[in-house]
Amino acid sequence: MGLTSNLRRYQRREYYRFSCTLQLSSRILDDEEVRELDADERLDIPTSPTQPLESSVIMDISGGGLRFVGNYCYQPGSMILCVYQLKRDSEFKEYRIVSKVLEVKEKEDHPGLFEHRAKYIDIGDKEREEIAKLCALAPLHNPAADACIDMLRQMMPDTPQVAVFIWRS
Repeated sequence: MGLTSNLRRYQRREYYRFSCTLQLSSRILDDEEVRELDADERLDIPTSPTQPLESSVIMDISGGGLRFVGNYCYQPGSMILCVYQLKRDSEFKEYRIVSKVLEVKEKEDHPGLFEHRAKYIDIGDKEREEIAKLCALAPLHNPAADACIDMLRQMMPDTPQVAVFIWRS
């Protein structure tokens, strides 16, 4: 038995994206920090930042990066420090990860609010694995629900989407 045609990859993402709402703090790296990254050195970022952090909200997260919205606009190509917490079991862990801004667009329905897409740049294998595992713990119905919501957004772009979550213990 043999292939009748070349295989094609239809999924362009390496990691599953988990839709969520998480608090994010971020800032642009200074020139010295960028030089350290360019020299292939792992950045040692202090736990108490000397520069102010911008507040925003993570919309989705994966082992490869994140999408967030804020009332400020980083430029594509900017190197930023992303600081957020994820809960594992009953404890929170803080992540401080350098990311590269890939894309920024102003939300049409909310002028002054900017959606950013960022790719992790300076992340250890252990951190990436922890984040990917947390995303994998999302309910199994999420991919099907995401596909349904995406389809409805395309078919009815002006219709608000509403989600209802029922928790039973």
